[in-house]
Amino acid sequence: MSIDSHLSRVAGMKKVIGIVLLAIVLMLIIELALQIRAHFRSGESVFNLIFSESVYVKDAETGLLLLRPNKTIIGSQTTLRSNSLGLRSPEISIVREDHSWRLAVVGASTVMGAYAADNDKTFPAQLEQRLRKQFPLRKIDVVNAGIAGMGLDEQRRMLETRVATLKPDLVVVYPGFNDFAVYCRNDETSNQRFQRQGLPIISLPEWLQTVDMIKKNTVFLRTTNIKQASIRNPASINLQAYESKLEAFIQRAAELKLSLVFATNARAYRPEQSLSDQAKLSETARYYNHCFDIAGLHQLYDRHNAAIRKAAKAHQIQLIDLDTLVPGGPRYFADSSHFSFQGEVLVAEALYDFIATNKLLVE
Repeated sequence: MSIDSHLSRVAGMKKVIGIVLLAIVLMLIIELALQIRAHFRSGESVFNLIFSESVYVKDAETGLLLLRPNKTIIGSQTTLRSNSLGLRSPEISIVREDHSWRLAVVGASTVMGAYAADNDKTFPAQLEQRLRKQFPLRKIDVVNAGIAGMGLDEQRRMLETRVATLKPDLVVVYPGFNDFAVYCRNDETSNQRFQRQGLPIISLPEWLQTVDMIKKNTVFLRTTNIKQASIRNPASINLQAYESKLEAFIQRAAELKLSLVFATNARAYRPEQSLSDQAKLSETARYYNHCFDIAGLHQLYDRHNAAIRKAAKAHQIQLIDLDTLVPGGPRYFADSSHFSFQGEVLVAEALYDFIATNKLLVE
């Protein structure tokens, strides 16, 4: 190899290394900017981890991942205040006043109010305000016992470890759709096991905003153009595990002598909408459940709601069908399944009307 060719090769390598380093620096700058934006908007970012002030902490008593107790997290779009129980709810005494009413709403991020600007904007808080307006002389508390990410198993533990100790007159259960996220994860696990026979898989930290942004902004590339054969058939999903979780929840509530109201889960996108509207409104759902197309998500969501209706009927539990009562579209939803403020108000009004009509609170 001549000296000229060697020098040319070295120069080429330096150029490649320079480009790679420049790309890394740009990615770090973008990631820092995204983390700052996330912290400004919601008060949640990697900075919480750095300063050991994470929003969620594992509760030693319950084993649940709850909000950091007595914490106020301020963002430009959302302010989240937690009480001593690790809930997005006002402080509440274990001892109840005479002739008071106490309700609890159990669920996940939709109950907690993922997009609610303040605690008072969540539908449990709106329900409390509506009840107090109607009954100004009565002490009324509505406990928001929703925590983002919780499935039915965690909600049952919330019921028995947090809610039951507060002795509510009524418990409204809005299960959410976290339980069927496992259907796509099971496929990923199988694929990873196969791939590990070759090169090792490198996973990136979940807190990376850059990766999350890329995934969310390329949902349409990974779903609308995907071959039908590669999408899981929702009819083939066995719901026995989900139905067993419903049964376990209901049985535990009966043991604790708690009165339940089950709610079906509403969603922003509806079959009667144009396909373009459904594609836009279902982006979050397809992001978290990428192995299903829109039609598949409709079918799977309907099957889960049918399981809730069936369980409620079998055990003679009151059921409010929010899936039919809350219209789809951007007016009532901030994304695929989380409510906008108008949605929070509508759900609170629907719950109030249901409770009043069925006389679920004793005068």
